[in-house]
Amino acid sequence: MYASRAVCCLDNFYNDYTTLASFGEYINDPSLPLKSAIDNQGACTRINSPPSNYSRTLLDPTKRFVHGSFARMVRSTAVLDRRQTRGFQDVLLSLSLEDIEGLSAVKTMLPMGYRLRFFVGMAHIKPLESNRISVSFSQVEIKANITNSYVFSTQTSTDFTFIRDVSVQLREVKHDGSSNTTKFATITVIVPESLSSADAVNIIPPTSLMVGVGFTKELSLMTRVYPCTQTYSRCITAA
Repeated sequence: MYASRAVCCLDNFYNDYTTLASFGEYINDPSLPLKSAIDNQGACTRINSPPSNYSRTLLDPTKRFVHGSFARMVRSTAVLDRRQTRGFQDVLLSLSLEDIEGLSAVKTMLPMGYRLRFFVGMAHIKPLESNRISVSFSQVEIKANITNSYVFSTQTSTDFTFIRDVSVQLREVKHDGSSNTTKFATITVIVPESLSSADAVNIIPPTSLMVGVGFTKELSLMTRVYPCTQTYSRCITAA
């Protein structure tokens, strides 16, 4: 998604959402051009009243706020994955239940617990030769059911240009008559009608999926395995 905004929106974004703490420190530092221009010009006191400077002179385009602790959160962090894959680098999020429940999620009570609904996302801000900034962003919605019964489940959904939806559900089911549990995941990929069967299989190769147990990928307590060494596809439906 894309939007055009003024630099005034950055402060509102920091206050209304849970960004990284370093982002708030940057936009509120009076020794840097952005905060200095806002204070000296009395800008951003009403709607559409940004500083007169070009945004490219107020913002440092080399800054990356993707690593560190989240603002106003005690335990949640974002860490860059050391491995780079095909020109991109993953951001590993560690989100504490207490932080999400207290600051980020909509909470809905259930008969045997409650549901948390929130989203995580990333924005790319580009300064311009005007008093505006260009912002492109994407986000993933997460739903988590916290129960005191037999089942714990989470679900995510997102939007892409080449698929309609990806849904991931993690479940832990308690065995009847014992304290043992079984954990399993269901991944559903919904593609547009315009995609062929061969294209759909190659969007997320099943053989690339890994399973491991641990607080992070690096601290996995077991050898990571590839569970989908064999795949099933049904017959193509006649037009």
